[in-house]
Amino acid sequence: MKHCAESIKEATRFGLGFPRPAIRWRPVALAKRLVHHLARIAQLPSGLQSAREHLLRVSLTTSLERDESCSSATCPICGSVVSAPGQIVRRPIGLFDIGPIVRYRCGDCDAVFGPMSVMAMASDRLIAEYKLLYSVYSEPDTTRYQLETFRALRPRQSEKILNYACGNWKKGIRDLLSEGFDVYGYEPCLPKQHPRIATSLAELSAGSFNCVFSHNYIEHVQSPIEQFVAWKRLLGAGGRMAHSTACFQYLFDESPFHVCYLLGRSMERLAERVGLQICERHTRGQGSRDEFMEIVVLAASGTESREAR
Repeated sequence: MKHCAESIKEATRFGLGFPRPAIRWRPVALAKRLVHHLARIAQLPSGLQSAREHLLRVSLTTSLERDESCSSATCPICGSVVSAPGQIVRRPIGLFDIGPIVRYRCGDCDAVFGPMSVMAMASDRLIAEYKLLYSVYSEPDTTRYQLETFRALRPRQSEKILNYACGNWKKGIRDLLSEGFDVYGYEPCLPKQHPRIATSLAELSAGSFNCVFSHNYIEHVQSPIEQFVAWKRLLGAGGRMAHSTACFQYLFDESPFHVCYLLGRSMERLAERVGLQICERHTRGQGSRDEFMEIVVLAASGTESREAR
């Protein structure tokens, strides 16, 4: 009944009004009316999903269309200004018919970045867009890839470990806790799903973790230098981090939420600027869009980041 009430409430917001039953309805008439409304409720998910997809499309396309008029952009990795027409990567239509998607390829560090309207979006609005996205789209279960990234750190059970932007990670955190690992998660775009999964940065203390890892997240980061500095601050002495994604190659460009592709030399340039050193790189599924993933393991290089000063 709670689900029905919520469905009716949401349907009303989309103009699918439900009249209140007349007090003098006879039981049979009331039962028929109830069956009629329940049948309509059963059809709501697809209709509501279409409405949400349309809202997401309109919301993002309005912003993306402004990118068409931009002739230059500053690389978020090395700071170079990208302005040559040959360095602009354009996709007319992307996920859910959202577009155009305009990105830039940096000739100095090889990073591909954009759309600029999403990179510059205020954090509260971006989180709202993600919540709308997750209301119409569910990622496949990535637990095995997250665990693969976790194990690339060669963690010890005595270490405190954070899965940053962990998504729906209830199963993964339960599995690792059962193995004796001291693991935590952080996910701001989903409701609280486990006592050890934080939903606010205020719940994460500087220097309190031995390891930080993420999967399918760094391509979403608006300010990569600032984010890696923030991760470094979360780590204690001797801490290390690992990040995995398919977007170490230019894949899944249909998503306007993929704003930074660390191609070519860009990962090395980023690590240098932040005061990290790349310890290991592991690649799997080469040649397969659906199976490709690269894991990069980093540790503090002993030099303080310029951005952290």
